[in-house]
Amino acid sequence: ESGSVDVHATTQLLADVVERWVREDPGQWMWFHKRWEMSGRRRSRRGQAKVVS
Repeated sequence: ESGSVDVHATTQLLADVVERWVREDPGQWMWFHKRWEMSGRRRSRRGQAKVVS
């Protein structure tokens, strides 16, 4: 159908690209990982985000 997107395939494609980048230069992974952290939040021991006041 026109305008439809295979979300699973697109997500996998993006994950594959990121994996290739990480394998090419693993030293950059920490930068990439921290790039996506949410400011003002931290993870609890259970892995759930909670607001830091």
